[in-house]
Amino acid sequence: MKKIFLLLLLLALSVFSEENRDENENGIRDDVESYLASALPPYNSVLYAGYDLARIMQKIADTKWKDNKEFKTLAVYYAKIYVKRSVCLDAVYYKKVGFSYENGKKLRMVKTTLKALTFDTVEKTKRFNKFNGLLKGKVFSIPVVTDKNMNKIIKKHCTEEVKNYLKYEELE
Repeated sequence: MKKIFLLLLLLALSVFSEENRDENENGIRDDVESYLASALPPYNSVLYAGYDLARIMQKIADTKWKDNKEFKTLAVYYAKIYVKRSVCLDAVYYKKVGFSYENGKKLRMVKTTLKALTFDTVEKTKRFNKFNGLLKGKVFSIPVVTDKNMNKIIKKHCTEEVKNYLKYEELE
């Protein structure tokens, strides 16, 4: 009986570790990376903006949050990065595919699925809830992307890697 239990436990652990692999060690789980590559438009700028958002979400999911000053400070720091990466993805996405109801719907679906993939276990969901609890009372300004402020948002909120991909894509 113990052998069967151990065998089932090992099998379960191997399945779990397969789903949460990061073979290239870029901070993004392979299943999430594959999803983003298939769900986002075929531009490196958009894909890498998605990767940047996925990385910060994974950090939030992996952190074992505690209710103390250091973790509250870390939660605020991660939340600010999350907002920047999320807004960056919005701006780069709309810059490449344009504004439309349908494109907005697709982007919301990508972000919703990314969240579901990242916080895919009870433990990760508890961590996400703890992270949110540490942010109680905090206010974050989240700009709405428009044609007029899109380039300013990209300049302020995107990583250099994303900005470089955008420059390169504009040359093509």
